[in-house]
Amino acid sequence: MNQEELLIAKSLEGDMKSFETLVNLYKDKIYSFLLKMTLSKEDSDDLLQETFICVYKNLYKYNDKWKFSTWIYKIATNLLKNYWKKNKRLRTRELSQFPLDDLYNDSNNPEIKYENKENCLQILKILNELNYDYRIAFVLKYVKDLSIADIANITGTSPENAKMRLYRARKKICNEFKKYQKELNAYEM
Repeated sequence: MNQEELLIAKSLEGDMKSFETLVNLYKDKIYSFLLKMTLSKEDSDDLLQETFICVYKNLYKYNDKWKFSTWIYKIATNLLKNYWKKNKRLRTRELSQFPLDDLYNDSNNPEIKYENKENCLQILKILNELNYDYRIAFVLKYVKDLSIADIANITGTSPENAKMRLYRARKKICNEFKKYQKELNAYEM
């Protein structure tokens, strides 16, 4: 029995310290995922809390034939989807308030920093406008580095469908970013 299985078993017996340890193992990963999806610290905090409440209430339903991480992501994804439907504002998030420093702060040259920040903002804008299914597949694959099989399990689709969503998300992002760069180049001339 590995550490995770032991923590689950003890949590099911009522050991709150074990459940707290489980939460600590996954909270940063789930929060990071939720933040990339909502672009809001407040919304991510709320969804993270709801995720672990659901995990606690439904831990007895966990089937160890799946990875525990996949199961938690599936719960977070389901909550996010419901939240997404209820809150249209998530689709039109003001991106300038999103903390980008870690994404583009790779140069001491102010011009390059500015250009990198603008490119990051544009990519986030494109990502923010993606269809929910494409966006979630993209974030799970390229931000959270999950496998196609895990993405399929989390989203409740086949691996082929998960691949297609990734393909379409990449294509849309690339096409929209190329348009942005053409417009930028035309403006600079």
